[in-house]
Amino acid sequence: MDEVETKDEIYEERIAIGGDGDGGIVQAKAIRKNYIMRNLPGIKNEPFMGSPKDYMQRLEFQLSQIDYGNGEITNLRKGWADVLKDLMKDSDFGLQLEKKIPETDVFITQAMGLPDAEAKVKSVFDYVRKHMSWNDDENIYSYDGVSKAWMKMSGSSADINLILVNLLKQAGVRAYPMLFSTRENGLANSFYPFLNQFNTVMAYAELDDKFYILDATDKASSYKLTPEAIVNTKGFVIQGEKGKWVDVVDMTHKYKVMAAVHGVIDADGIMKGDCLVNCDGYAKKQRCKNWMKDKEKFKEEYFTKPYSAIKIEDFAVNNAEYDSLPLEQKVKFSYTLNNSGGYRNFTVNLFSDLEENPFIADERHSDVDFGFMQDYMIFGNFTIPEGYTFEELPQSMSMIMPDTSVVFNRFMQAEDNVLNVRMSVSFKRTYYLAADYPDFAAFYKKMLAKLNEPIVIKKKTAP
Repeated sequence: MDEVETKDEIYEERIAIGGDGDGGIVQAKAIRKNYIMRNLPGIKNEPFMGSPKDYMQRLEFQLSQIDYGNGEITNLRKGWADVLKDLMKDSDFGLQLEKKIPETDVFITQAMGLPDAEAKVKSVFDYVRKHMSWNDDENIYSYDGVSKAWMKMSGSSADINLILVNLLKQAGVRAYPMLFSTRENGLANSFYPFLNQFNTVMAYAELDDKFYILDATDKASSYKLTPEAIVNTKGFVIQGEKGKWVDVVDMTHKYKVMAAVHGVIDADGIMKGDCLVNCDGYAKKQRCKNWMKDKEKFKEEYFTKPYSAIKIEDFAVNNAEYDSLPLEQKVKFSYTLNNSGGYRNFTVNLFSDLEENPFIADERHSDVDFGFMQDYMIFGNFTIPEGYTFEELPQSMSMIMPDTSVVFNRFMQAEDNVLNVRMSVSFKRTYYLAADYPDFAAFYKKMLAKLNEPIVIKKKTAP
C-alpha cells in the first residue's frame, strides 16, 4: 500500500437527545472521515500461507465511547483484565467451569489417584476426546452448556474444551481456558481487547516445568503435540486477574517422514519392491486424521496419485491408535522403468512426501508459514539385473541455504549391481519471510531437482 489518505468533512446534523419524551432535537456539528487507499496488491491463496486476512490492508473500527452531548460520556473501551472478569462471570463461559459433569465421579476419583500431573493430563485428555465427538462448530462459548453436551456426547470446540478444563481442574491439574484465533482465522492482536477476534478455545495445562495446550476435538494427536491449527500464533490464557498472552511456537516436535525403499529390477525393466514409510510428529497427526476420515482417499493421496506410473500391489497401515509409536505404512509396488536407446532410468525419491514443488511462482506476497520444522529421510537399496551396469551416478553432495535454515544431503554408492542411497532434507525454521522468497524458492527448486535426479542403467557391452 503506497498511502492512506483521510479527508474530513464537517457538516451539521439534527440528532435526538434524551428519551421517554424528555429530550429534543438539536442541531450539532459532525465529522465524516473518508479513508482512501491506493495501489493495494491483490491477495490470493499461496501455498503454506497463514490467513489471507493477515495480508489484507484494511481499517477496522470498534466503538470506544458514547458522548451524549450533555456532558455524559459512556466509556466502552476495556482492558484485558475487564474482558477476563466478564468472561469468568459469563454463564456460557466461566460459570461452565463450575458445573458438575454428569457421571464422571468414578473417573475423577481414579484420575486424582494418578502419581503425577502429567499422567493426569494424559488420562483426562484421552477420556474427554474418547467420549466426545466434535460437530465442527468453532466457538468460545458453550451455549447449550457442558452438562448437556456431555450427555449428548457431541458439541462445539467450546463445549468439549471447557469440559476438558473443568475435569482437569477437578483432577487437581492447574488448567485454564485459552482463547485463540486459529491460523486460518487470522492472527489475534493483543493490543485490542476485543473478543470477536477469537474463534475457538482450548485448554492450557500448567505443570511445574512446562505447559501443554490441549484440543480434545482432535482425535489424532498426542497430548504432547501442540495443536496444528494454532502453532505460530499466540493465545490469551484466562488465568488470574489479568490473564496472559502466550506465544505458541513448537520447537520440540517436527513434521517427520522416513521412507525406506527396497527395489529389484528384472531383465524386462520392471522394478518390484517394498517400502516402509514412518511418520512422526505433525506428519503422523496429519496422516492419522486423513486415514481415519477416508482410508481409500488416504491411499490415493499419498501413494497412488503422486506416482501414476507405479502400481500399488499391497498396502497396510499400523499404529494409528498408539500415541507413542510412529504411523507405519507398508507398501508393495511395481513399475516399469523408462526405456530409451538401450538405457533405462528410475527415481529413488519414492513415497518421501517431497514429490512436487509448491513454490513455482516467480514472486510471493505472503510469508511461507510451515507451522513446524520438518525432517525427511530417504533410504534406498536397489538391485539392477545381471548384464547391466550403472551409467555415471549422481554425486554424493550437500546443499545448505546461506542462512543454514535448509540442509540437503545425498549419499550414493554402487557396488556391483547394488545401489545404496541415503538422502535427507531438514527445514530448521518454521517460517520464511516473503522478502526472502526468491532465495528460498531458488534453493527449493534446485534441491528438488537433486532429489529427483534419475538413476540411469545400461546393458553391458560385449567384451
